[in-house]
Amino acid sequence: MEVAGEDLGAVEAGWSDNFALGALVLGGVDAGRVRLVDDFGNRPASSDPEALYVFDLEIAGASWIDLNGLALYFRNSGAPKRLFYGDANLDGQVNVQDLSILATNWEASPASWGQANCNGDDVVNVQDLSLLATNWGAGTAQPATVPQPLTAVLLVLAALPVVARGRGAHSLRAPASQTPAGRTERS
Repeated sequence: MEVAGEDLGAVEAGWSDNFALGALVLGGVDAGRVRLVDDFGNRPASSDPEALYVFDLEIAGASWIDLNGLALYFRNSGAPKRLFYGDANLDGQVNVQDLSILATNWEASPASWGQANCNGDDVVNVQDLSLLATNWGAGTAQPATVPQPLTAVLLVLAALPVVARGRGAHSLRAPASQTPAGRTERS
């Protein structure tokens, strides 16, 4: 899909005389996959980047959008927002709410954008966690870098399914009354 509007950012002016679309609806009965491109100089007098502005954005079912390094701005009956990979709830921010959605849907397949499938591979996994971490803080007043404590939380979340799968009905530790060699300890 060709982007045609001047990239003015997530501001009201982006939807005025700037090639804004009424709605971009992906999904429904069939999965939709769209890739943004800027192959044509829609504004020949300018070398500024172009962006896609839509009033309403819906990414349903197994649909996915490849931003391809370009900006997509949307309103969804609210304040202007920019779409970022990792923004599962489409609130214009990549934050703990999106991380919670990702954790809730860990290893879900098939999975949608709204379930935190950010890369379009139909499964919520470490690649989606990586995209969320890369864009952590995007759309907020805070810097888009991942703070150190959050990095530890993300690593723990990523490891939880592996640890959970490794646990069984039996324990790998020797009972408290035995040494590693199987001898009984004396009191």
